[in-house]
Amino acid sequence: MGVTFSEFVLAVCGQKSVFGFWNATQTCRVRASRDTLTIEQIEIFASARPGIYEPDVWTFEKLYFVNGAVQRRRVANQNLTWRYDANTVRQVLRAYETTEAGSAATERSLYLAEQLFLATLTGDAKARAYFVGFRQKFPIPNGELSEQYTALREKLAF
Repeated sequence: MGVTFSEFVLAVCGQKSVFGFWNATQTCRVRASRDTLTIEQIEIFASARPGIYEPDVWTFEKLYFVNGAVQRRRVANQNLTWRYDANTVRQVLRAYETTEAGSAATERSLYLAEQLFLATLTGDAKARAYFVGFRQKFPIPNGELSEQYTALREKLAF
């Protein structure tokens, strides 16, 4: 089951250093099983249904000890519950292609960027090219929308 946390640190008892910090913008479910602590990072993603966002586990981080030293292994969730099917990917690509370029990014266009990100996770090369070049078609001014797009780019790099 696990316990859900936001903004927490992990340290080894008796040692003065912190080995893990998760900030207030992150939501994590923490589970313990035998000698392993698993931290599931929960993210909210644009679903295939217009305007609907759904939570899912983005990464799993396992923490355990080997010879008294903390070991960390972080992997992306390969079984996301909201994976886009081929038809949804085609719809997202079509939406990008038919949306007028040049206008400043808005929450609506950022939703399209999120959909392109999810289409990219299916392995679609065109979706990846559109997502990576999104800022050229829709200039994103500094601020919250820019931070959200940058966070998606960082997830893609993971």
